[in-house]
Amino acid sequence: MYLVSLPDYPAGVWFFNEIDSRDGTFVELRQVASQAPDSK
Repeated sequence: MYLVSLPDYPAGVWFFNEIDSRDGTFVELRQVASQAPDSK
């Protein structure tokens, strides 16, 4: 398996498995909303 970063897809990377499939899997960074701190 290897990964590729392409200029046409700047938001993530493609993972490829050179044996089982010619298709890749595109993976994007997940943005998690920060939680507000507890008020005291």
